[in-house]
Amino acid sequence: MLTVVEVAKFMSVSDKTIRKWCAEGRIPHGRLAGTIRFDREQLQAWVDEGWNPNPNATTKEPEE
Repeated sequence: MLTVVEVAKFMSVSDKTIRKWCAEGRIPHGRLAGTIRFDREQLQAWVDEGWNPNPNATTKEPEE
């Protein structure tokens, strides 16, 4: 099981961002004794599926 800090380092984001994603249900996680924890295999599968760090961002069309 991974901690918020470990996942934040792995994802190259802040631990605050990881906590926000958990609250929004954007990242697979669970709780162990009230503490947020992540299953390494579930997290890797989520990353492999093509997670988007900013799903609300619009993509810019390539200029011709």
